[in-house]
Amino acid sequence: MSFEKKLANAQKELSEKEVCPIPSIGDSLRKAGLKIRPLYYNTFLTNFVIVFVIYASTWGGGMWLMIWSHQGKSIYEAIFISILAGMSFGLFQAFYYKYIHRKNKLTSWDDL
Repeated sequence: MSFEKKLANAQKELSEKEVCPIPSIGDSLRKAGLKIRPLYYNTFLTNFVIVFVIYASTWGGGMWLMIWSHQGKSIYEAIFISILAGMSFGLFQAFYYKYIHRKNKLTSWDDL
């Protein structure tokens, strides 16, 4: 089955199960042309990596530009803090999406 058909089935299932259709990172990446599943249908590790990379780079970059560079914080310290923050947020989000998937008994991506 094509990606678009599975995506439509996933969105229909999420709507039927009344899962909150919050805008997510996946929506933004799909608008950019990437074929990425809704985060509710990804594996725990995939969600962790996606959220970790995006959050650590955007939050860390923003903090560096707005605050840390003016405070004289070293780039290595900023990278370390960004990695810790990204890992924390990535784990939280990965657990959240896995919890919602199980709570609502969503179909696996392969079975859509």
